[in-house]
Amino acid sequence: MKIIYITLISVFIFASLSRLFSEKYKSLAKFYYILALVMLVAVAGLRTNIGDTGMYAHFYYLADSTAVFDGGYESGFVIFILILKSISMNPQFMIFMTSFITHFLNMLTMKAYSTCVELATYLYIASGYYIAAMNGIRQSLVAAVLFASTKLIIDGKFKIYLLVVVLMSTFHCSALIMIPIYFIVRLEAWSPKIYKIIFIFAIGMIFFQPLMDRIFGLLQNTKYGQYSDFNEGGANVLRVLVSAVPVILAYMRKNELKEKLPESNVLVNMTLVNFIIMSFSLYNWIFARFIYYTQLYTFVILAIIIKNCSVNKEKNFLYYLCVIFYFVFFYYDHVITLGIQYRSNYLNF
Repeated sequence: MKIIYITLISVFIFASLSRLFSEKYKSLAKFYYILALVMLVAVAGLRTNIGDTGMYAHFYYLADSTAVFDGGYESGFVIFILILKSISMNPQFMIFMTSFITHFLNMLTMKAYSTCVELATYLYIASGYYIAAMNGIRQSLVAAVLFASTKLIIDGKFKIYLLVVVLMSTFHCSALIMIPIYFIVRLEAWSPKIYKIIFIFAIGMIFFQPLMDRIFGLLQNTKYGQYSDFNEGGANVLRVLVSAVPVILAYMRKNELKEKLPESNVLVNMTLVNFIIMSFSLYNWIFARFIYYTQLYTFVILAIIIKNCSVNKEKNFLYYLCVIFYFVFFYYDHVITLGIQYRSNYLNF
């Protein structure tokens, strides 16, 4: 894990320097941001383990044209793998390229919407999303493309966004959940309609088991039907509490966000949806897989609230509290609870 700590600190420093030089020395600011991106991509792209990495590497070895139709993986992802394989037979190339695309798009989008980019990138790692992206290669790749398409949601370009979602569903079918979410997040934040959604969510929590039976009934003839037999419990309650933090702050700063950031409706509502999904994951961890698509927005909204919606003393307090709190969470969740170990044939620390 030493390399992950080095990455966390280095990326935070590089992104901080990028923001500091952004007004007077734009070229230097870009240079430091590129350094942060290079660090993220190198560490993720040169790994040999974590989560499903080994499984994807094995699939890369075996993949051929028949895999497009055998139903093991979605056809779009298989075609993508075959294209990469035509360039290099080494599965490390696949790991590196998926890492590059994922983190490049995420860093680019966070920079576009966050005025405190170093905090957003810090949260990106300290929240565990960076490591989670190493586990779910397909889903994190799809999530990065959809995150980069945020402007389509803000501008109400549903047809184009729908095409992007459908295309990404050929990489991971869970992307289709973003179609109904599109309409939810375009509502005015904290409007009566949003409160109705919160009420429905509360009812859903109460009647969870019948709801689960219905969902798994729909999934039973797919490769995800196996999760109906999953009985190992839900996600860590601490993760749910952490996901509630940006929602609470967004509610407390709803007037400032509405005044200073017209597009905040999408960001705030995505954060709320993220919390709702995480709450359901208390019952079954499979729900937590969907936060690949929503958690990215929490990093942006937290950075915006702390940077743009707080006065000086409060701003500094929240900033450092956020840094310390997320570092403690990162250590507890990934070192003490999960015992994550990083291995690489190239980076040995």
